[in-house]
Formats: sequence, C-alpha cells, structure tokens
Amino acid sequence: MTLKNDVIAAALIVSTIILFVTENLFHYPIAVMSILGCIQMAGQKVFDQSLKHLCWIFFAVWLPMVLACFGSSNPLHSCKTTIAYLHFLPMGFYISVSCLQERVRVMVGRAIIFLCFVLVLDACFQFFSGRNLLGYPLQGDSVTGMFHPKQRLGLFLAILAPFFIHFLWKRGWGLTLILMSALPYLFVILVSLKRNSWLMLFIGLMIFAFIECKGSFGKFSRIVGVASFVIFLVVSALFTSSPTFTKQMQHSYGLLSGNAQEMDRSSNYRLALWDVGLNMVEDNPILGIGPRGYRYDFKKYADPENFWVKNFDSGQTHPHLMSLEILVETGIIGFSMYLFVLMLLLKISINSASSDSAKFWIIAAFLAWLPLNTHLAFYGSYWASVAWTFLALGLRGAQSPADHSK
Repeated sequence: MTLKNDVIAAALIVSTIILFVTENLFHYPIAVMSILGCIQMAGQKVFDQSLKHLCWIFFAVWLPMVLACFGSSNPLHSCKTTIAYLHFLPMGFYISVSCLQERVRVMVGRAIIFLCFVLVLDACFQFFSGRNLLGYPLQGDSVTGMFHPKQRLGLFLAILAPFFIHFLWKRGWGLTLILMSALPYLFVILVSLKRNSWLMLFIGLMIFAFIECKGSFGKFSRIVGVASFVIFLVVSALFTSSPTFTKQMQHSYGLLSGNAQEMDRSSNYRLALWDVGLNMVEDNPILGIGPRGYRYDFKKYADPENFWVKNFDSGQTHPHLMSLEILVETGIIGFSMYLFVLMLLLKISINSASSDSAKFWIIAAFLAWLPLNTHLAFYGSYWASVAWTFLALGLRGAQSPADHSK
C-alpha cells in the first residue's frame, strides 16, 4: 500500500472510532470500508492467519443467525438483521488488510489514545461543572461526556483500558505518569455509574496482568496489587465525596441479598427480562427465535404480573444479558459458537508473540462480548460495530512481526 492509501485507511478507521460517540454517524465510514473490503476480497488469493481467524469468527457468529431465521417468529425482521450483519466481514477484511502496514496501526493507536484523553478530560469537566466541553449536561446523575445522551462512555473506556495502559507502558512512560493518567480514566468509568463497565474494567485488567506476566506469579501479584490499591483510593474518595456514586453502590447491595424482589430491583428489573428469556429458550432450544426476535415475542412469554408488562405493557428489545440474548435468539447452536469465539479470542491473545499494543484491541472485542454483559445488544448495530472494529484491529495486532512480513 502507498502512503496515500495508508492515510486514507487510517482516516476511515479513526473516524469510525471517533464517531462511536454519536448515535448513527459511524455507519458512513463503515459503509465505505465495507465496499472497499468487498473489492479487496474479490482480488485476494492468499489468506494469512489473521484473515482466516476473522472469517472463522464471522461465520461462527453469522451461520447460527441464518439457521435461526428458519424458525423465527418474525422472519422478515430476523432476515433483515442477518443480511445487514454481512457487512461486518468485508469491513473487518479491509481493516485487517490495511493494518498489515505498521504505520497504519501506529496512526490508529495514537489517535485512540488521544481520543481517550479527550473523553476523560471532557467527562471530568462535565462532572465538576455540570456541563461538558460541548455544553452537554449530566444525564440524570451519571457522566455521559460526548456520548450524551447515551450512557456509553464508561463502556467504551472500559474495553479500551488494557490497550490504554499497555500503550503508555510500551512507550516508556514511568509508573508515576501512568498512574496520573490512569486515575482520571478510572474515575470517569466509575462516575459513569454503569456497573457493567466496572465489571469489564476489572476483567480487562486481570487479563492484561495475566498476559503481561508470562507465568510470573510475582509480577502478576505486583500488577494486581498496584491496580487494587489505585481502585481502592478512587472508590474511597468517591464514597466520601459523591452522593450519586454512593447511591449506586448502595443500590447494588440488593444483588447480594438473596431476596428475589430485592435482587430484581437492584438489577433494574433485569430478572424480569431474564425470566421471559428462559421461557423462550425452553420453547426454542436448538435454533432460537431468530435474531432480534426477543422484542416481538416478549408479551407471548411474559407473565401478566411481569414488571415490564404491568408497568409499560411491553418489554425491552433484548434481555440485557448477552449470553442469554444469544441463547434466546440463536439457540444452543448459536450459544455454542459464541463460546467457541470467546475461547478462540482468549487463545489468540494469550499465545500472541507480538509486543505491539495493538494486540490488546482483541481484548477490547472480548470484553465487549462478555457473557455477563447486561448493557447493549449483541446483535444490535451499535455494539456489534464497536466489537467488530476492534476485533479486526486486534486480530491483525496479535500477529507477530514475522507474520506481518509475510
């Protein structure tokens, strides 16, 4: 690729990632990359390991969607979702091929780090002044930053935390500078009040420590110890200074109560959604009810006393538990393939001989697809776009320098 093509590729990838702060604008650069990817795929004769992994993962996700359409209660919508999902393959192909060039990975990596710093600065400004740099107010009690009015800031920063830390580390930043950068980063994730982002951050840091330690328990203990101490300091400070954070923590205590009603309230009535989802699985265990079919079958499987039926006469668009969503909508077949994908991503990350920070983008995709995620829909266009963008970047970044030169 020429320098001009590299710059265009980096610009498309970076603009996509930046536009994730919007509701829909990220679709435009993704559409361009999908078209260019189709052209590249038509002329590609040899698929390296990164491209093979991309194809395996895509078809492991997509083929169960196709099968689920045959038993869907709303075949038109399920088929539209399944057909639309196809564009992630050429998009990922274009990203992977483009990032074969180190300068593209470097440009994208630096842009993501800069974006993270801007998002953190903007969110801190919003927390302390009531409005962010663009004038957006707090969304209720939570910090939303440039993602306003959507509460996606904490989720976005949480999946990128391992990459953020590794990038600074590999560029020679001392422990003091990294901690000075990590403290406000952690602070923003916590005051976003998204408990799922806290979970993703915790798991992401554990994976980061495990990968970097290379079997050294002493090194692993030191990394975990430092991270735990920093988290303890920030959480303690928020407990004493932020009523909204304290309220969210107290609200979460009910999850440990053992009382079904209290647990349902503390989960923001997720249990009522999961109960309906399990009823759907019982009736459609093999193929599921079809992609994005949960919303259409909700009232059919919900008890009349269900919180959502009783108060809103409707349900949600998905069950707000990623593993259950996949089991409901693509059945045991889709769920089995989903577990295969997660294990493959972990294997690639752990076995990667690359020292490039770009390999931690694959951890971002893994965190985005955690089974216990209770935020956005697995098959929804927004979160799927986020996951597939970082997945394609990560699969290429996980290759060793020797593989890149082939």
